[in-house]
Amino acid sequence: MSFRTAASDDQSQASTPSTVTPDLTAFEQELRRRKIFDADAEEMLDEYPDNWKDILRILQDDRASPEPGATQHKGFRRRVINTGNEAAIMASVCPKFLKERWYDEPGVAWQHDQPWNKCVPLNPEMTPKLSPPKPDQAIGWTSKMFSQLNAGALFTVTSPSGRRKSRSFAAPSENLVWPVFTVEGKGAAGQLRKARRQNMHNGSIMVNNLLELKKKAQAGKVPFGQAIAMSMELTAEVVQLNCHWATLTKNEIHYWIRTCGSWSLHCPRLATYQDSTRCISNGVEWIRRSMYDEIMTDLSALEELCCPPTIQTPPDSQLVHGHTNRLSLTQQSLSSKTSSELEQVQVSGTAGQSKDTSNSRRRKKSSSMQENPREKVIDHKHQYLTPLTALH
Repeated sequence: MSFRTAASDDQSQASTPSTVTPDLTAFEQELRRRKIFDADAEEMLDEYPDNWKDILRILQDDRASPEPGATQHKGFRRRVINTGNEAAIMASVCPKFLKERWYDEPGVAWQHDQPWNKCVPLNPEMTPKLSPPKPDQAIGWTSKMFSQLNAGALFTVTSPSGRRKSRSFAAPSENLVWPVFTVEGKGAAGQLRKARRQNMHNGSIMVNNLLELKKKAQAGKVPFGQAIAMSMELTAEVVQLNCHWATLTKNEIHYWIRTCGSWSLHCPRLATYQDSTRCISNGVEWIRRSMYDEIMTDLSALEELCCPPTIQTPPDSQLVHGHTNRLSLTQQSLSSKTSSELEQVQVSGTAGQSKDTSNSRRRKKSSSMQENPREKVIDHKHQYLTPLTALH
């Protein structure tokens, strides 16, 4: 009996994969184990972010660009009817909600179907593991938007074993920094729940990255309860817009997702289509604008905290200081050279004076030499050729 029990346990362990993917129902259970919850679930209807009313107001704000008309709505419905798989949904329907002009904005990163292999997972010690997020579309920024700051390197985490590549809170994948919006598209309506599970995982990673930034920057106010990321699910039947936030309960961080709006793609009413495009466009622009300002503020504070500027002598001051030193050395060498030359001149002058004295004594002894006029001329020339003796 015990042998059968052990055999069944071995079979159950062998059937449990080491990594759980969103295709499996166990993926949602693993999300709950990691404190990632769906606030729209029946048992959690009272959970909302603190800025919920502000979000609803922002989503309904009027836009400067004109809303789509009846002709555009008919063309949109034809697109929906003619698309049946995920690739067609993302290629033809998704651009109706995410404006194409956003692609041309400098510094904005639009990443399609790229795995977040460099992201830092939640509770990495838990098993089985969750497969890394791979959103159909992710919106964030390029590294050039933060190239003037060195603090971004502090968000790189290296595996202690050294067998894995380094991971980053700031950049979960190449060419994508601080993502704040993800899209999960599915062809069939029955896969809406799978797309939502994927966005629950995406949103928890995005929120956790921003919380890590706040913690490292020692921000006075951590945005617990504030929605700081958004996501969208898109199928052949419906489009949904979500917000993501975190709460702190008994020293445990809980991650949440709640739907801000849901619209049927087959609704014949023009107002439904206009409302969906307005809310989604406002949501994407709001989360990008607000989070970029907050990220830059925290990164600047972290730069001052961890990377203080070194005080150095400016290059001009160094040049002036070096020139002054060289000038003083030159003056000292010139002064010493002049002194030596003067000393030599003094010695030569003294020798000349002694020689002249001896010559004059000799001339005094010879009366004929004193009366010779040529000797007077020579003596005059001698005095002219030694003028420095008169200076001393």
